[in-house]
Amino acid sequence: MMSINLLKNIPSVIVIVFFATSFLVTTIFRHIGLATNALLFLLVLLLKIKINLTKINLATEDKHILWLFYLFFYVSFATVSFFNMFIAGVYYIKYYPGIFGRMANVTLYFVMFLFIINERNNERISTKTFLKAYTAGCFVLLFFGIWQILNMIFQVPYPDFGTRDRLREENIRVAFPFLTARVTSITQEPAYLTPFLMDAIIILFYTTRKYLLIVLFVIVLFFTLSLGGYVNFFLVALIMLLLAKKTIKTYFAKIFLFVSGIYGVYMMRDIVFVIFRRLNPAELFLSARLQNSILSIRYMFYEASLFNILFGFGPRGLGYVRNYIFYQHGWRQGEIIDITTHIIFVDFFIDFGIIGVLMIVLLFFYLFMLSTNAYRMTGNRLGQVLCLNLIITSLYTADYATPRFTAIMILLLCIFKDSKNKKELVAVNT
Repeated sequence: MMSINLLKNIPSVIVIVFFATSFLVTTIFRHIGLATNALLFLLVLLLKIKINLTKINLATEDKHILWLFYLFFYVSFATVSFFNMFIAGVYYIKYYPGIFGRMANVTLYFVMFLFIINERNNERISTKTFLKAYTAGCFVLLFFGIWQILNMIFQVPYPDFGTRDRLREENIRVAFPFLTARVTSITQEPAYLTPFLMDAIIILFYTTRKYLLIVLFVIVLFFTLSLGGYVNFFLVALIMLLLAKKTIKTYFAKIFLFVSGIYGVYMMRDIVFVIFRRLNPAELFLSARLQNSILSIRYMFYEASLFNILFGFGPRGLGYVRNYIFYQHGWRQGEIIDITTHIIFVDFFIDFGIIGVLMIVLLFFYLFMLSTNAYRMTGNRLGQVLCLNLIITSLYTADYATPRFTAIMILLLCIFKDSKNKKELVAVNT
C-alpha cells in the first residue's frame, strides 16, 4: 500500500522540485541545477509518461503555446539548420554539433511542460502548489541576499562564492563605505538574481498580505545595484499603480507610494543617480551588452543572406555568428562578442530571423491576452503583471532556454485555467 501511495506522489514531487529549483541554473550551483533537471526528465520517462500530443490532456491554450514556442525550435532545427549547411558552407557544418546542446535543453523543458500541464489538466495538482513551490526557490535567494547584506553592514561571516559582485562605481563606495560589493545572493551576477526577486514581489503582492516579505525582497533588489533591476522595478511598480482599481483606498495608496518613492530616491540619491547614469548614451553605447545587440543586428543586415534575415541561423545561431563579430569599443575591444545579446528579440532575430521575432511577439501577446481574460473573470491582476514582468526581464536576460521561462509560462496558463473554472487563486484583488 505504501509503495502504491509513494508512486502516486512521485509526479507531484517532480512538479514541486521543478518549480522550487528553477533558480539553480543561474547560480554558482549551475551544474547541480542542470543535473536536477536531467534527473526530473529521466524520472518522467521512467514513469512511462508518453509524450504524445494525442494521448495527453492538452487544452487549446496549451497547444497554442506549444506551436508558438517549443515546436518552433524543432521546425527551425529540421529545416533552417539544414539549409544553412549549403548557404554558409563548411564552417557552419563544423559548428552544427553545437546546436545539439540547445536542442537538448529545449527538449527537456518541452517534456516537463507537457508533463506538468497534463498533471494540472487532470487536476492532480493545483496552481497554488506551483506558486508556493516557485516562491520557495525565491526565498532561498532572499536568504542568501539578506545574509550578504548583513555581511557588508555588520561583518557577519559570509562565504565567498566567487560571484560577479564587483562594485564598479567608486563614488558609491565613498558615499556608502559599507557597500563593498553588489548583492548577488548565490546567483552568478545581479542580472540573474533580479528576475526572481521581481517574480516573488509580484506573486506575494497579489496572493498574500505579507508586506514585510515584499519589503525584504525590495531591499535585496536595491542592493544589487543593477540598472536592469532598477528599471524593471520602476516599470512594474508603475504598471501595478496604473492597473490598480480606481477606489479611494488605492488613490491614497498611490499618493503614499509616490511620496515614499520620492523620499526614498532622495535619501539614496547618491546610489540611484549613479546607477541611472549608466543610461547616458555616451556610456551606454560603449557597453559590452549593447554592443552585443547592435553589432549582431548590423551583421544580419549587412553580412547575412536574405534567407538568414528571414529565417535566421537556426537554434543557437548566435553561437555561430559571434565568431565573425568583435567588440569595437571599451575594455573588451577586439574580443568575440558574448554567446547571447541578453535581449530576447535580438537573440530570436539571429536564431530565427524576422519570422522568429514575429513568433516571440505573438507568444507574449497571446500570454497577455490569456492573463487579461483571467483578470476579467477574477478581478485579479497577477497574470497580467507577471506576464509583463516576463517581457521586461527578457529585455536584459533573454532566459528563454532556462526553467524560469517555462515555469512562468505554465503559471500564466494555470492562472487562466483557474479563472475558467471559477477557482479562487488569490486572497488579494487589486
